[in-house]
Amino acid sequence: MKKSILYLTPILLLGACQQEELSFADDALERAVLEQSGASSLQEVDPEDITALSSDEEIVSLSGIDQLTNLEELDLPEATPTEIRDLLTVESLESADLGIILLDPTYEESLVQPMLELESSDVEVYAQTMLPEVNPNGASNGLLYEISSEANTVYLYGSVHVGEPDMYPLRDEVMEAYERSDEAAFEVNINDPQVQQDMNEELMSAMAGGGRELADEMHEDAYETLVDELETFGIQEPMMAQAEPWALSLFTGDIALMRSSFEAAYGIDPYFLDLAEEDGLPVRSLENLEDQLEAMQNTSYEEQVAALEDEIASLDRADEQMRALVGIWREGDQELFSFLRSVDTAHDTLGLDQRDEQMSEQLASFLEEEEGTLFAVVGALHTAGEGSIPQLMEEAGYDVQFHPPASEEENNNDE
Repeated sequence: MKKSILYLTPILLLGACQQEELSFADDALERAVLEQSGASSLQEVDPEDITALSSDEEIVSLSGIDQLTNLEELDLPEATPTEIRDLLTVESLESADLGIILLDPTYEESLVQPMLELESSDVEVYAQTMLPEVNPNGASNGLLYEISSEANTVYLYGSVHVGEPDMYPLRDEVMEAYERSDEAAFEVNINDPQVQQDMNEELMSAMAGGGRELADEMHEDAYETLVDELETFGIQEPMMAQAEPWALSLFTGDIALMRSSFEAAYGIDPYFLDLAEEDGLPVRSLENLEDQLEAMQNTSYEEQVAALEDEIASLDRADEQMRALVGIWREGDQELFSFLRSVDTAHDTLGLDQRDEQMSEQLASFLEEEEGTLFAVVGALHTAGEGSIPQLMEEAGYDVQFHPPASEEENNNDE
């Protein structure tokens, strides 16, 4: 036995000294590693020598990238990954361009959550987000809730702020809820001349800026694109050189809308606001303009710049993204809106939690202190997920019922 042990020991030592061969699930990732190292096969690659990796190929999986233990910079602008968990164990990683990230609950554990974890560990992550494609049929659904106290009722309708003619008519249940209502409420009454004047004053102040030169803070390509695009509004470079980035984001939102087939005039909010005024229903606001702007104004300058650059990079996909969002809304996909809210909560770009607390207080005040039925229209992200208005109202003791869209079978039977 002793001889056998002595005989096997060199074999065990030899095996321990041999470098385990690299392997990657994605052929395009493997090619990137070979090109970076200058090797002809993975057997020749020393993974510790690779500190930067780039590729213009459409890489789908980053499985195996944890073998590059000294990787600091990852540049994959054409990637469409569905699996990036192995990046979490690359402790040396400083920055990662992950290409296009699909915001789909199917990839929450393999893609979205790992991306958020990377950001929270101070890795500079860049990615263009995309929504899953939806092809809705039939009437537009949206998200409809019924919130009740012993005496009063609020119908809460989650909306989209842009639209097109074929979004209408809305499903019967929504219109019946509106017709049963005595008042209408919106985030802000955009038809109010005072609101419009206040918005113009806020924008003029923000365009004057705080003394920082945008050209020094933005990537050169993004800045040049912004200058060119703002000429659409008659805004020349000297006029925006020191503007607050959040204000310029409002303009890029308008540019994106202009590039799409959608219009603000066909949004759900103006539709019901005009309808309420025609029908003589009293109209109230659940927020004021300051509430809506506060989330953007209170983020750091660097975060505002990053958001602005992301919006500029997404302009070419504006119609595609808006169509996907409107499609999700038309389907009345509560689960997907809950997921999208969880992603936004990680960045707090819209200040949803604070705003929903304020709007919930307004709705609770109506239920407790007034009489009648209120039809309230707010953005769909306010009506689904953790911290949303329906959850807060239920926690406060009110009866909250979600009215799901009719199934495809029920729609066919109605026909």
